[in-house]
Amino acid sequence: MPKGRTVTTGLLDTVVAAFLEQEPTLNFVPQDETQPLAIKMLPEEILLEILHMLDSSSIETFALVCRKARVLTLESSIWR
Repeated sequence: MPKGRTVTTGLLDTVVAAFLEQEPTLNFVPQDETQPLAIKMLPEEILLEILHMLDSSSIETFALVCRKARVLTLESSIWR
């Protein structure tokens, strides 16, 4: 298996994998692109740890920020 690829097992995994095939580089982009964006510097692993600490309502709100946030909130382990 090529590096950076994952094995998909369920319908949601298949949909996310298809989405990432179309748009492999998801980023946080500020509304005003001249302004720095601190969240962009955080590794995804750290963002997932932060999401683990949030309640479901906050996770749902974060998912509305942009496509990258939505994809991060699809991680099944944060909903347990």
